[in-house]
Amino acid sequence: MCVKNNFKSDLPEAFKVIWFGFSIFTLTIILTSVFFPETLLNISPECLSKKLNGTECFMCGTTRAFTEAGSGDFAGGYRLNRFSLFVYFSFILNGIMFFAFIINKLIVKFKHRRKDERKKVVIQKSFTKN
Repeated sequence: MCVKNNFKSDLPEAFKVIWFGFSIFTLTIILTSVFFPETLLNISPECLSKKLNGTECFMCGTTRAFTEAGSGDFAGGYRLNRFSLFVYFSFILNGIMFFAFIINKLIVKFKHRRKDERKKVVIQKSFTKN
């Protein structure tokens, strides 16, 4: 039995699944930074660079910056880690695109369902006339 390799045709679906997981993860982080900032600070791991070497890495301050941005203090977030605001707003933009994708899929599905229902009605009417 020969199994055809569908790698190229399966790749877009695989990326979509990964994007869905990433989007849910990032939205969870954003919502946690807005509604439960203390929880986000408590569950975040300690920086290994700071722990082992005593020096801050390029990501140090990101969690605290996310909590600051979540409360609306973008200047405070910028002071804690300059790169984190770019990541924060990228996560928000990704979340907006994720919701737009889901809404678009639901609208398209609803339109196709209505079109199929209209076809069924037309077919049923044509059978009842004969």
